[in-house]
Amino acid sequence: MFSFKRASVAGLVAAVAMAFAASAQATSFDASLIDPPGVYFGTGNVNAHFTTNVDGNVELGLGTVQRYITALTPNAGTNVYNVNTGTTSAPGRTGSDWGFVFSINTNANGNGSLTLAAITASICIQDVGQGVSSCFDPLAIPDNSHASSSPTTTAQNAEALQFNGLGTRIFLPNYDINANDTYIFTLSAFDANRSLLNSVQSVVVAGTGAASGVPEPLTLSLLGMGLVGLAGMRRKRSA
Repeated sequence: MFSFKRASVAGLVAAVAMAFAASAQATSFDASLIDPPGVYFGTGNVNAHFTTNVDGNVELGLGTVQRYITALTPNAGTNVYNVNTGTTSAPGRTGSDWGFVFSINTNANGNGSLTLAAITASICIQDVGQGVSSCFDPLAIPDNSHASSSPTTTAQNAEALQFNGLGTRIFLPNYDINANDTYIFTLSAFDANRSLLNSVQSVVVAGTGAASGVPEPLTLSLLGMGLVGLAGMRRKRSA
């Protein structure tokens, strides 16, 4: 089952400072994932235009797609993706025109023993326009795509902000596919002791973006990592 949590900005100062100090960022933009699995969304789409970060043996990736059609390229030299508002143009499909993709690889260098079962993962999304945030455990998605050669070390999937098939549960309750808005994604991984292993961040600008604009890059990193550090979002997976 998904675990959902809405959070406000207040009260994150301590968690922000700890998380920021724990991670040394070395982000690559507009990059294919360093190590395959080679697919996302379980449909054979090639890995493309992920914003990636590798820390030690853990590789994390975030990207944005035009749903059911193709991966989108971020603005040159940045982790900012521009998307259209409105519904998908794919025949026979419904929902928003865009979605996000993630990838977790706990053995990116090929010489480690860390598995998905040994970590906790979290994706937090800040809706800048509405001033709200929500987090979930991506490893809880039942149809994650795994690399056939290393099913216990990698996970990938693609999702929309409004998840289908979850009854009345909606990831961002007031998400509007037609709204001009800005969304900040933060994917993080923690070890069994809840120490931050790695974190990566991307920004999605829908239409003309949020009227309030996007916070400074440092603020983005601190806020995203602070949200990830919320106690309710840490989950140790059993083997």
